[in-house]
Amino acid sequence: MLDLAGFGLGIARDLALSRMTDTSTLDHMGPLGTNPDGSVTQLVTQVYPDPDWPATHPWASGPCFVQMHDQEESTPESAGATYMVRRYRYDIPAGSCAPEVGMVATIVTSEHDTSLPGCQMRITALPFKTAGTAYRLGAETGAFYDLPEPVDES
Repeated sequence: MLDLAGFGLGIARDLALSRMTDTSTLDHMGPLGTNPDGSVTQLVTQVYPDPDWPATHPWASGPCFVQMHDQEESTPESAGATYMVRRYRYDIPAGSCAPEVGMVATIVTSEHDTSLPGCQMRITALPFKTAGTAYRLGAETGAFYDLPEPVDES
């Protein structure tokens, strides 16, 4: 018997992938550490695209789709400083990895928007669903995930 739901899902996933004309990496951000010289480091592990995938893997380039999320912006205040936070939707192929809140996506290339490469976004939401055509992850930009500058206490 023909599995129409599975057949349709395959087509829908192919269509979602065809929209992913940008490329990216998705990194797990480990704990901050302080080196003996006082500099701050952080263990960063790339989870997407999987570094072990062969170059012929269909997701080896890290295809993604980025879209501003309903033009939502906020200007929170922290320690007396105000900064802009923009919300995005960051799509990657369903089943490509196991994303987590707090991971950081970095746009590597963009076919249609020259301002996107280099953009970094923190993953803030994991809206999984049954028979999803893509992982549509909530993301934000802002200064909240940058490494802190070492403090010179001399």
